[in-house]
This record gives sequence, structure tokens and C-alpha cells, in this order.
Amino acid sequence: PSRGLGDVYKRQVGPTTVLNVHSTGSVIYWDFDVTGERHEKLQELAEKIHSYNKYMLMPKSGSTTAAGGFADWIVYAKERTSVTIETGTGVCPLGHSEFKKIWKKNNKMFRWFITES
Repeated sequence: PSRGLGDVYKRQVGPTTVLNVHSTGSVIYWDFDVTGERHEKLQELAEKIHSYNKYMLMPKSGSTTAAGGFADWIVYAKERTSVTIETGTGVCPLGHSEFKKIWKKNNKMFRWFITES
């Protein structure tokens, strides 16, 4: 029998770490309601990202409401590490004038994430 794309995904895609990139806020959402080693991995990843872009690390109260998004699913259902960065300072959708600044603040972090995380 033929297999659907979902079957391929289940077999071939198994990220251990996920970086979600959103449009506005210049903050890092990382502190899900987990404990132990998973919490330490989330904090370590968020602090490393912060060391590059200096975005504010959001406290638990601002970043742990399970809203059913991709980051929630990765952390809670798949038990993986997932951090969301909100880039830019303008209103979404961001104007083209924001992109150069976002790239400048994040390009080294993106390169680190792709090659070493």
C-alpha cells in the first residue's frame, strides 16, 4: 500500500530542537511548565539565543500557557526542546525596513543554531 506524507514525516523528521521564529516583540518564549532536564535544556537554549540577540527572556507566566501551537506540541507531546523568538519591534506584519535590523541581530544566532544546536 502507498504511504501518505504523514507516514514519511513520522519516519524521517524527528527534530530534537526547534526554533520558532515569529514577527514582533523582540522577546524569547522558552519557559514551559516542565521540570528537570527538559527545563534545563530549554533555559540553556534560550540563554544562548539571548547571548546573540539580547531579546528579553520571558518569564514563565508570559510563556507557558499551552495554546495548542507548534511549540507547545513539540515540548509537551514530543518532549523536545522548543524556543520561540519574536523578532522586530513594529506591528505585524512587519515593514521591510525591519528586516535588515532583524537579520543583523540574529544572523550569527541562526548560523549557530543550524550548525551546533
